[in-house]
Amino acid sequence: MFWKGTNNQLYAARYANVQTGWTGPTALGGSMMSAPSATVTSAGVVDVFFQGTDGSLWHRWLSGGTWYGPQSLGMGPLGGPPSVVGQSNGTVDTFWKGTNGQLYHAWYTPASGWLGPQAMGGAMASDPSVTLTGSGGLDVMFKGTDGNLWHRWFAGNTWYGPQSLGMGPLGGPPSVVGQPNGTVDTFWKGTNGQLYHGWYTPASGWLGPQALSGNLA
Repeated sequence: MFWKGTNNQLYAARYANVQTGWTGPTALGGSMMSAPSATVTSAGVVDVFFQGTDGSLWHRWLSGGTWYGPQSLGMGPLGGPPSVVGQSNGTVDTFWKGTNGQLYHAWYTPASGWLGPQAMGGAMASDPSVTLTGSGGLDVMFKGTDGNLWHRWFAGNTWYGPQSLGMGPLGGPPSVVGQPNGTVDTFWKGTNGQLYHGWYTPASGWLGPQALSGNLA
C-alpha cells in the first residue's frame, strides 16, 4: 500500500506473508501534490503514479526488487490525482483530469515505452476512476459537469464516448471495478449522502442506479 505523507513524500508498507506480516513504512521520496495510484503489471513489477508539486505526472516503479525514480513523465499539468491500471503483458494506462476539465491519457508498452498525453474530451467535475474489463478493455468513469455519471471505454482497439450513463446526480467521484467476463460495477456517493451502484453486463448492458443506503461522509 502507498500513501502521501504529511511531508509530501511517497510512503509504502508491504505485506509479504502470514509469517512476516506487514513491514514498513518505507520512505520513497518524491514531491507530491496528490494521493498516489498504484498498479501491478508482471510479477514483482509495481508502478506508482502521482501529481508532482510542479503539476506534472510523476512515478516510481519497482522491478527486480529495486525501486527506480521518482521520475517525471513530462506530461501535464494535472488537475488532480491520476488513476492507473496495468496488464500482465506489461501495458500501463494512466488517466487524469486536466486543468481544462478534460480527460487525459498516457500509456506504456514494453515495445514503445511511454506515449501521450492524449486528450480524450469530456467535461469533468471529478477525478477519473479506471478499470480493466477483460480482453484488454478499459472503462474510465467520472462525474460530468452536469452532475451525472459519464464514461469513456476502450474495446476492440477503439475508444468510445464520452457518454453519459444517465445516472446521478453524483455527490463525488465514482469508483469502478471490472471483471474478466466483462462485468463492470461502479459506485458513488449521492447528493443525499447514500451509496449508489450502477453495473454493466455484456448480456444486459447498463443497469441502475441502485440505492444501497448508507450514510457517507
